[in-house]
Amino acid sequence: GSRFYYLRNEGALLHWAVCRYAVDQLAAKGFTPMTVPVLVKREAMVGTGYFPGGEDQAYKIPEDELFLVGTAEVPLCAFHADEILEEEELPKLYAGYSSCFRREAGTYGKDTRGIYRIHQFDKVEQVVIC
Repeated sequence: GSRFYYLRNEGALLHWAVCRYAVDQLAAKGFTPMTVPVLVKREAMVGTGYFPGGEDQAYKIPEDELFLVGTAEVPLCAFHADEILEEEELPKLYAGYSSCFRREAGTYGKDTRGIYRIHQFDKVEQVVIC
């Protein structure tokens, strides 16, 4: 389908190797590697600033009022939701790996060559809470 892709053989192996390399580099710098949920509550999207402005870009699971994340930043920040962190615990350094999902609504004709503007992709993201 449109805005989806498959990686196989060397492409899949390269993808995994690049992600692993990124996690290894961040872990060597003191970041805690984490896999994160790809489904989050509305509060997590609002708390990280992705809503209310980006609701048209998110996939929603209406029966459960959950959203597929467009970035690992959302669940990484939500990891400490409703907590008060002590100054001596900071900074928190996280390297999050996740699949990400974006509707890319209204992007027809923009960067449509190659694997730009796709609906699903994996990435490694760093988050620092200080």
